[in-house]
Amino acid sequence: MCVADVGPRHPTDTWTWTQPQVNGWIAPRTAFGAAIAENKLYVFGGQSAHGALNDLHYLDLGELTLSRPSVPARRLSSLD
Repeated sequence: MCVADVGPRHPTDTWTWTQPQVNGWIAPRTAFGAAIAENKLYVFGGQSAHGALNDLHYLDLGELTLSRPSVPARRLSSLD
């Protein structure tokens, strides 16, 4: 995952690649949705080598920690 100063980067003053240490793990994926809010990068769903994904993770951009938020399931009774 390459986002701003979080992913692998190539600063022009040293001409070397660096990658920060990120705590946590997220399955490799393509075609995912992503958004940044309140210093967190949220990643939803996507496609893995094994099929479609329907999960939500976030990367705290200050702490560089990956987590899964606690989101209660809610069933819709009807669509008006």
